[in-house]
Amino acid sequence: MPEQNQPIQGNFGGIYQTQTPYLDRVTQQLQQNYANRQSFLQKESQQTDELLNKEMTNVRSIDTPDVIDAYNQYKSLKQNQLFNKTIQQNPKLYAQAQMQANAAYASVMSMINKSAQLNAIGKQIAANRVAKPDAYSDNTGGMLSQLYNTPMDKVTTAVYNGKPIDLTNVDNYRYQGGNFDFAKLNQTAAGKPVTHYDNGTTDETGVQTTQHGFQYGNTPLQFRSNYYSGLAPNEAHRGALAAWTRHTPEELNALDAAYQNSPNWQKMGIAPQQLPPYNPADPAGSEATYQAKQYLVGMNPNEVKAAVTTNQGAKTQLQAGLRLKGQEIMENIREGDREKLAGMRHDFKQMDVQAQSQVLDDTVNAMINDAKNSGTYTYKNKNDQVTKQYQLKISPQLLKALAFTDEKGHPIYPDELRVNPDGTVQAIKFKGESVNGTRAVDEANSRTITPQEFKAIVGKTYFGTHEAAKETTPPKVTTKSVTDFRTKYNY
Repeated sequence: MPEQNQPIQGNFGGIYQTQTPYLDRVTQQLQQNYANRQSFLQKESQQTDELLNKEMTNVRSIDTPDVIDAYNQYKSLKQNQLFNKTIQQNPKLYAQAQMQANAAYASVMSMINKSAQLNAIGKQIAANRVAKPDAYSDNTGGMLSQLYNTPMDKVTTAVYNGKPIDLTNVDNYRYQGGNFDFAKLNQTAAGKPVTHYDNGTTDETGVQTTQHGFQYGNTPLQFRSNYYSGLAPNEAHRGALAAWTRHTPEELNALDAAYQNSPNWQKMGIAPQQLPPYNPADPAGSEATYQAKQYLVGMNPNEVKAAVTTNQGAKTQLQAGLRLKGQEIMENIREGDREKLAGMRHDFKQMDVQAQSQVLDDTVNAMINDAKNSGTYTYKNKNDQVTKQYQLKISPQLLKALAFTDEKGHPIYPDELRVNPDGTVQAIKFKGESVNGTRAVDEANSRTITPQEFKAIVGKTYFGTHEAAKETTPPKVTTKSVTDFRTKYNY
């Protein structure tokens, strides 16, 4: 046996063999890996086929031929990938074959999913129609039939009853409404606005009653009755049935609360009206109730000008009482009772302008009547014209109110106060001594007062008010006979 590192010597007549156990093991491992991979791919392909076959059960009949063609195309490409030796020995060709097979698989799954979705859409529409038939068109059955008989690539551009339609749009299956004018029905049911007054409130004198009013049409009960009657035509009734299906329980509950608590009940002056309840057996009647509640909640009645009425009998009694009070005032003035006069002023200021005017008229008329009962006086002016006059009693307060100042600023008080037949009043200042019972008049310091001015002076003197002076502009004094202020000035 040769030593190490010595050249091999001898005759090599036979085959030379070299032992390579490691390489053999690697080769065997690679062959085994390839066999395992092929087994895995075949098993995966079989599982894919099973999945596709399972999904095929959801495919619509109309789409089955196209899906099968696509499936066969995928199957062919997959078989070529797995069993074509040329492809298997060329990595580049193998990758291309795998991509083609995967694309075909994706196409098949897309077609299956789309057909299954269309199938689900049809089933859901059919189920919803069973649950709420009034919400869907009467043509829903025919449209569903066309959906199931139209290939998937044409369902969005189909033609139904001569019109283009997207059979995948659920809204196209719902009731679209007819030509009935529900806005006009609402207007008719509401009726024309009419002014409604409340019972009103009467003032403490019992003379005037003030009523507040609002404008509105029918009450909710009347609206509901009119609306329900208006649903008699078939198209109106069909529309009401569809409308009722669109209301949710939450919406109905919210409307009921708003109806019961609406401030419009107070404006209308009536208690909340109980309408017929929602009735599943009468959806049209339920819709009429719903619309009546909506009408009440949204009506917002317009307030109108308050109406004031006068009780003539109570007014006559009040006027009689005021005249009597005017006589009492005269007694208080004669007596000069300060406490009573203060109370009189207080009561006077609590009255309205009309009542104050009546009290002033009665007071002035009482003064004039008292003057007439005291006798007649004559007055001769510088033109020797003689006038019959009646002397008014002057209280210290009235005397002070009639005073004016002369050129030197000294107060000038009238000596007498007389009323003429024409209603004017003269504040007279005398000069010199009486001669044969007659005294000369100081024309410069005397003056004539109109009825309105005198009434204002009396009001200011005894009641502390200027209201009477504001009522009218004093007219020019005439010579016509005026013996009663109320008759002349229509108080």
